[in-house]
Amino acid sequence: MKIFLATRDPLFRMGMRLVLSQAQDVDFIGEASESLTAIEEIDTLEPEVALLDDDMSGLTAIETIRILRQQSPALKIILFSNFGYHDHLNRIFAAGADGCVIKNVANGELMNIIRSIYEGRSIESPFLIGSASYSEAKMQI
Repeated sequence: MKIFLATRDPLFRMGMRLVLSQAQDVDFIGEASESLTAIEEIDTLEPEVALLDDDMSGLTAIETIRILRQQSPALKIILFSNFGYHDHLNRIFAAGADGCVIKNVANGELMNIIRSIYEGRSIESPFLIGSASYSEAKMQI
């Protein structure tokens, strides 16, 4: 599975590169520190999964998700967030995110979540705010 990472936090990028490099089924194909570069790189590199930080420079995460969903309908978009309030989640899933992961997730659990979303399988995790409960929001796009 080809994965692209976008976050402005260099330590988070470094940690994610390490986690992803340990997975045999992952091809880490690129990263960006801001949203506009991420959009361009994702269009060029054509990953299967995009991991986005909720707190990026440039466009908001919601604007970024909307653009990515339009340019790459099959792309699996997973957002990392520290936020969990209802209105924000509704907007994330209405924009087209496939899942939202709380940032304090453990490495093994994160890989299970990524694989499940990539494969279209449902998974329950205390670190995943899945789109199933927000399917009505996605229908309102």
